[in-house]
Amino acid sequence: MQYAPVSIVIFSKSTIMKKILFATLMAAFSAQAFACTPAPPPEVTDVKPGVTTQKQVEEMFGEPNTINNNGNKQQWFYNAKDKRIMLVWDKTTKQLLEYNYSASASATEADQSLLCKMNVGTTNTTDAVRLLGIPTEYRIEKNQQMVIYRNKNSYLRLNFKDELLQNIDISIKAKG
Repeated sequence: MQYAPVSIVIFSKSTIMKKILFATLMAAFSAQAFACTPAPPPEVTDVKPGVTTQKQVEEMFGEPNTINNNGNKQQWFYNAKDKRIMLVWDKTTKQLLEYNYSASASATEADQSLLCKMNVGTTNTTDAVRLLGIPTEYRIEKNQQMVIYRNKNSYLRLNFKDELLQNIDISIKAKG
């Protein structure tokens, strides 16, 4: 008769406590990391001129509140109590030419520690919005994007080209 080798592992009370503490800290840090990076709503970063179709916009927002025809362009407007959206379409090709999103005042203050996490040439529009929150304005025209945060003490404008950060303009009012 053969016996299989048996391993017996005995943990001391302090080792068990250290493992429980480590697991608890990891869970807390993981939860905090996910809580700090909420996904932006689709209307902020998923609409892209030259890519997004009229059908996709209607699936996201429904039918526009107002449609204006102006020469070879058609403007769609969506108005809600806390945000406004304007899309400009080429009437012939049905291609999206321009997109503007504006919301009520942003709660985001110009936080240097958050700005330091963004890098010119590598940070994209979606990552910036995830980091800073929903902007006051978001404008896209051709390959240029502008993300703006306004509140009572600061104005922050992020300029992007082909969705990569090009520069940051910031203005902070003196308090008091």
